[in-house]
Amino acid sequence: MEKSIDLEQLKSIPRDDYVLIDIRDETAFSYGHIPGAINIPKERLVESVKNFGVKKKIILYCISGIISPAAADALIDEGVEAYDLEGGYMAWLRKHIYDEAGENVKEKAEKSLEKKFHRQLFSKFAKAVVTYKLVEEGDKIAVCVSGGKDSFLMAKLFQQLKKHNKFPFELVFLVMD
Repeated sequence: MEKSIDLEQLKSIPRDDYVLIDIRDETAFSYGHIPGAINIPKERLVESVKNFGVKKKIILYCISGIISPAAADALIDEGVEAYDLEGGYMAWLRKHIYDEAGENVKEKAEKSLEKKFHRQLFSKFAKAVVTYKLVEEGDKIAVCVSGGKDSFLMAKLFQQLKKHNKFPFELVFLVMD
């Protein structure tokens, strides 16, 4: 029953014709959100939207498009014209980074970690891994990427560790909502 739109379709809708709602919690919203979005956590969504009195399209998103379809269905059941943004915040963030600067942003971020922050971040991280024997040969490490800066940094640190380490270990990234 849920209706969904992708990022290209969203771009084609005049901004005054919809309300963009981030249904993640306030902490996740504060770490980053789509410009122009308002934050209404999913637990208060139906009641809050019913109180809007606005007859615009409601476009919802979560971190990766897993939770927002059910939230859109709940609004549709209440007679609201609601849509789910496919892929959620992560899809928007990937597209935004690519559109804004393409591969240059990725390369600059990696070089920044490798040079500017090597001593401050990676060296201390690697020292802790060695000192406390946190990673051993054959380990499988899963890094949960939640959309915040901390989880992205942790993922990058483990990538660097894998790149420079003297023994093999497996690295897996999980996207959590």
